[in-house]
This record gives sequence, C-alpha cells and structure tokens, in this order.
Amino acid sequence: MRASASVFVLLAVVAFAIPVQADWHPGDDHKWVQLPDLSTTGVDVDVSDKSWQPEYNCADDFLCTVTCAITEIHFWGSWKLDDYPYTMSPDAVMITLTIHADVPAEESPTGYSIPGQRLWSRTFNQDEFAVEDWSTGTPEWWWSPLEQPLSPGDTNCWQYNFTIDPDDAFFQEGTPEEPVVYWLAVQVTPDDAQPAVKLGWKTSLDHWNDAAVWGLGEEPLIAPWNQLLYPALHPMTGERMDLAFVINGNPDTLDFGDALDPTYPTLLASDGARHTVVPGVHLGQLIDAEPDGQPGPTALGDDAAYLDDEDGVQYTTPVVPGTQAYLQVEASVPGYVTGWVDFNEDGDWDTAGDQVLNNVWVPAGVTELVTNTPATAEPNITTYGRFRFTTQEGELGYTGPADDGEVEDHIVTMSEGDAYDWGDAPAPYPTLAVDNGPSHRIAEGLCLGWAIDGELDGQPHPTANGDDTSNLPDEDGLYVNCSAYPGQIAMLSLRVKGIGYVSAWVDFDQDGDWDDATDCILFDHQMADGLNYFTFPIPETAAIGWTFARFRYTHCPGGLPYTGPAPDGEVMDERIYINPWSDWGDAPDPYPTVEEDRGARHPVVPGIYLGQGIDQDVNGQPTWDAFEDDRNGIDDEDGVRFL
Repeated sequence: MRASASVFVLLAVVAFAIPVQADWHPGDDHKWVQLPDLSTTGVDVDVSDKSWQPEYNCADDFLCTVTCAITEIHFWGSWKLDDYPYTMSPDAVMITLTIHADVPAEESPTGYSIPGQRLWSRTFNQDEFAVEDWSTGTPEWWWSPLEQPLSPGDTNCWQYNFTIDPDDAFFQEGTPEEPVVYWLAVQVTPDDAQPAVKLGWKTSLDHWNDAAVWGLGEEPLIAPWNQLLYPALHPMTGERMDLAFVINGNPDTLDFGDALDPTYPTLLASDGARHTVVPGVHLGQLIDAEPDGQPGPTALGDDAAYLDDEDGVQYTTPVVPGTQAYLQVEASVPGYVTGWVDFNEDGDWDTAGDQVLNNVWVPAGVTELVTNTPATAEPNITTYGRFRFTTQEGELGYTGPADDGEVEDHIVTMSEGDAYDWGDAPAPYPTLAVDNGPSHRIAEGLCLGWAIDGELDGQPHPTANGDDTSNLPDEDGLYVNCSAYPGQIAMLSLRVKGIGYVSAWVDFDQDGDWDDATDCILFDHQMADGLNYFTFPIPETAAIGWTFARFRYTHCPGGLPYTGPAPDGEVMDERIYINPWSDWGDAPDPYPTVEEDRGARHPVVPGIYLGQGIDQDVNGQPTWDAFEDDRNGIDDEDGVRFL
C-alpha cells in the first residue's frame, strides 16, 4: 500500500523483499537535490536518538512538482569525531525517515515554516540501506544544537541511500502549476551505547525557502520545531541552514485500468484506457499513476498498486436484466463520464447495450445516474465494468488515451429479476422484457395501492390480470369513480404509498398502443401518500368498449414513458370500459331509472328512435312529472301518446 498526503501510514519493519540499494551521484535523475557542503564551512547537525541524551530530530523542506511515488531518498552525514559504532561500522545504525506536510510561515505559530502532519514514516534497519564513503580529509564542524559547536568535528562524509518499494512508498502530489511543499525528517539510533557515537546530517549551500529545523523527541515529534541557524563562532553565524539530501521517484504520469487482460484491453500493449494524471481532476477522492495497466481477476489492481483510489463509481441498487439501476458517480470537478458493462460476459464491451453511459455531464460532487440494463443481459454472473471521466467533451472509447481524468474498472454482479414489478397488459401492448416492457425495482414503502410483488418478466393477460394471478393480487390502487363516456370528463382515484410521481395512458382509440396525442392522461403528476383524485377528458372520438390503461409510479421526477425500466415504484395495467352514449328514462322513484337501480337505457344509434328525435343522457333523470328528459337536451319525449 502507498500513502498520500491525506493518509498517514507507518510502515512496520517486517520481512519483505528488500529493493536493491543504489547510491546517487550528481547528474543522476532526481526530483529534488541539495548537495552537501564539503568545504570547511560544512556542518554536521546531530540527528541521534540516544538513551539519556537529547533525542535530536532534524527536518528540511522540499518542493514537489511531479506527482509520483518517492522511491529513493539519499542524505549525507558524518560521525562526530569520526567515531563510528564499534569503531569501524558507519552502517551500524537504525535510521527513521519521515515525510511531513508543510505548515507555511503565514500559518505557523513560529513565524517560519515548519513540518506539519506526519504523512509517512519508516525505520530502516542496517541491512535495508546502503552507505557510500563520499569524501575524506576535509575538517568540518559538528554541532548538537543544545551544545557548543566543535571544529574540527569530523573529516569523513558518508552518503546514506534508501530504495523504497513503490508499494511501500509515499506518493507525493504536485505539478509545476500547483507545487506542493513537503518536509523530510531524519533521526538515527546508533547501534552503540557509547555516548560520543553520534551521526550528524550534513548542511548544504543550496538554499530554498525557510531554514531547516530541529526538535527533540521521536516521531511523531510533539516538541516545537526550531530554526537551524549557523551557530556562534562559525563564519556564517546567524545565517539559515539547509541540509543535504536527494528525493527521487517513480515518474509515472498515467492512470490505467485494472480489468482482466486478456480479454479486456487494460495493458498498454492492448491500447488500454489511460488518462494523464492532472491533480484535482479525478473520480472519487484520490488518483494515482501507474507505469502500465494493473489487470487482475478482481479489478483491484489499481487499488493494490499505490493508492486505494477506485472510489468514484458504484452501483447503489441491484443490476437486473431488463431494468434500470442507480449508479453513483463522484467527480472532483465538472466533467463527462462514459461507462460500459459486459452484460453477456463475452470478454468485451462491444455488444449492443454494453455502453451504459455516453459522455454524460456531471457536476463536481456526488451525482446519482440511472443506467439501463438490457433484457438480454445474463443474470447471476459476475462481470466487469469500465468507467472513464474527463473534462474534455466528446465521445471516449473504452480504449486509448485521455488528456485528463481517471479510468476505474469494477466488478459488476448481475442479480435475479424477481425484485422487480412488471405490467400485464395483453399483446400488442409492450409488456414483456423482449418488447422493452415496463419494469420497476421494488422499493420498500413505494407502490400503487396496498401491496406489490415481483415477477421475472411481464405477465400479459387478456384482461390485464396477469400480475394479480402471479403471486400477490397487487393491482389494487385504481378506482373508477364514474362511467366513462366519449367527450366527457372522467374521475379516477389512485391510492399510493410514498410520495412520488405518476404517469398514465389510456388507449382511447383501441389501436393497441398509447402513442396517440390524447392517450396520455397524466404525466409526471406528483402524488401524496394515500388516496389521490384526478380528472381527465375523454376524447369525443374515443372508441366504445373495453380498452387498456397503464399507470407508472416512481419517486423520481421527470416523467416516465410507457415502456422501459424505472429505478423504483410500480407499474399497473388496467382494463377500462368506455360507455356508449345512451338514452335514459325519467320516471320518478321508486321506479328503476338510474344506473345504480339498473335503470333502462338504450345506446343512441342514428336513425333509430321514437318520435321525431333522440338525445343522449349520462344517467337516468327521475322527476315527479317524467319530463326531465325533455327539459334536459332536446324535447324528444314525442313518440308515445295516450289517446
């Protein structure tokens, strides 16, 4: 695992593969360098942690302009009076290296910049670093900051070299445009109890920013950090000190995916998806760079290599064939996301329906998107998804480079479909999955009526009762409050659980679809929990007889079509009767005249009537004198007379 500026990792010294240690020479690659002062003005500042003596710790800052793992650290130092552990072993020492965040001068209580939060630390044993004899013969100064300096204090300079496995390294984050300041701290524990055996960190004449600092105590250092200024008697008394060290690292600048390769294109040799790492442009909270794709059976190679940064995309609902699912995307800045899922597990993302997102704009932060899962997707499989994010608008394939952003590959588990509600209108209405029939993910507390059950597919039925006869009788939310007549206003009541939005259609011309302009009677109509009432007009051209209606309910605003998946709620198909206009009687009670008393009525057929004319009535019109039919409409009670 690799640590970043947001996470501190203390690496225990356990058995693991030790990288080959290598020294460093001027002209070698580096990310930061401050060369040692090997003249008579050079000073070695005590960094020794010894029992019953001050526990010295020194640190110096450096500027990071390249985002990478710090895989090499080198520093120069000398032993006090050239007195080595056991008189002969400059490597007989444990050395603790620590990376700190920066507290700039304007934020520091001291008025000068100092080390801040400890971000990474590791103690190296004698066999985990290399020592090179760097120079001999030049008398230099030795100084323990709480004591008077010694001159000459030593004559031999040594280079200490540390090579760090990228998996254990600190990941620095900075660019030339947005550099980041870090601090390197050094503390040593000589393997010799003699009080005089001490190692010092060599000064450098390469000055940058504020002075180096010293403190007392082991990491994490709690005591104050003090400026390192050249001591009294030194030719540069009072001037600020800097210390000699080199920082180098993995120069990776690309983020790769980690889906299994073969067969998915992940490696550079397969033209795997890759994004130039631009600080601040990524999915989730983190991003790192890799030298190549990190393919693996669990698609966690990018997490295992350096940062655990596969944190920007996740499905928050089951992924079920023929339905929709919620996909949560977290972006650091506004940009565009594109994604694919191998729904039939054929080892690629080429099949129609595999692309679930295409250049979809998302704002900074967390966005919940809805994706469609094809009805042909294989259930009960574990497959792979790839999601790519960039600030550059335009179509992005699942291979090749991108100028910024991040690629994340994820395992996607397909679920069974019995957690979804389907419709039951008969053919030719689109009800089955193969016809893109409607489906709703069952969500607790959100349905039409009192109950809801799940089906594997649509349940087409001649009277739209297939859903009732499959499992629970849950088609219980709709009530027709009056007879439906062409050209009149009808009233319905709809009972719902939860607060959501309903869209509804009636096939008024009985042509087997809900495509006509007048078929949609409700669209994205907000509903309150409980019983809701609404009216709708019936076209004058409505066909007489039985027809079918579809009601869809979801908590998501925006309106639904009468086909396709929905993320939650319920679909309910119902059979509705459009009544013909009729002629009713008008005899008073207690004669049976109105509909509820099974009153007499005759469908109005042009040219067939009593007398000279006929009109249309919605219901019987009982009155004491049996003349209400004459008074309401035309005077058509003229076909029978008593002589």
